[in-house]
Amino acid sequence: MYVLWTSLVLVVGPCGSGHAAGRLPASADSSQHADDGNLSRGGHVGGEPLHHREEAGSTFNLRVQVNDLLSQQHLSHAVVEVFLNYTWNSTALSGEDGRALLHVPFHLGLPSTVLVSKTGYLPSLLSCKTNSVPLFSSVTMSLLGLNQGNMWLFEDYVVITGKAADSSSQPNIRFPKSLLNVPGIMNFTSVKAYLTLPQLKSELETFPTTVGVMDSKSRYVSVELRPLAAVSVQLFSGDTELQINGPVQISLTLPDGFGQHTSESVPAWFLNRTTGAWMKKGLGQVILMEGKPVWTFTAPHLGYWIAASASSSRRFFRLSVFIDFISQHTFFLMVLLGAMLLATVCLLLGLLHLCR
Repeated sequence: MYVLWTSLVLVVGPCGSGHAAGRLPASADSSQHADDGNLSRGGHVGGEPLHHREEAGSTFNLRVQVNDLLSQQHLSHAVVEVFLNYTWNSTALSGEDGRALLHVPFHLGLPSTVLVSKTGYLPSLLSCKTNSVPLFSSVTMSLLGLNQGNMWLFEDYVVITGKAADSSSQPNIRFPKSLLNVPGIMNFTSVKAYLTLPQLKSELETFPTTVGVMDSKSRYVSVELRPLAAVSVQLFSGDTELQINGPVQISLTLPDGFGQHTSESVPAWFLNRTTGAWMKKGLGQVILMEGKPVWTFTAPHLGYWIAASASSSRRFFRLSVFIDFISQHTFFLMVLLGAMLLATVCLLLGLLHLCR
């Protein structure tokens, strides 16, 4: 498999083995959704970071090399953000040589996350956690360019698909036409759809371990994930990204060999740009279409989404998935419970009548 980033930590302690929250590219969506808290921040080109939140404790220098995944050419003016314990800390821009230097605070036991993004590319997310203060760290992060997709405009809905010849294995994105706020039918000709899969055709049908974060009231709880499928979708009118906020139906074909069963629930995750981490956003269902397992999910907006199950058997994760299942099927469960209660009452009344 092509790995979308490579890292090298010099002198002290390796980053991330088993804590790579972004071995998948992060969200390409730079829009500001109310529920994911996406924020845009400026930075300094190369050298010292322009924005930095002071933290008590030790710090170390982090050099980030940003390259194009396919050509391996340096990418300038890429935004490099650092998060400490899922809280934004500092930002810098890569220079002409694709490098950015940041001062990263170190706190024992707290994860540090690097998020790199650039217009026209899928951002890359890398999380590291070490037990000692590095003297210096250098990481290389490669960005995959966006791919233009096909868009079909119907009277009531819009469909976005990939451009590959095999349509049965391509992602299918559908949402109501009313969510596409483009006045006039002629203006639709300026709308472009981008649909990108964060893997290459020559890659194996697996993903590296990824870390997801769940909000547990007063704190975040991290969970190791096993992503099964992923897609990034954006719409542009000229240079302006269109905001699609509403029910967006996502269908992703799952690779063979994962052993998924139909009707199985698989959580959906999106990149929260406020925390710099993958956040859980409900459950999707695995169904069988044309003999292939397909993951379906109704998302609250476009952007980057992954279907990922837990690679560990953490009790908290299983409880969270169970709670999500109950919340999504409340009406059905209430009807079932009411029917069982009614049947029990009728049975008791029948027994009382027979005993008289």
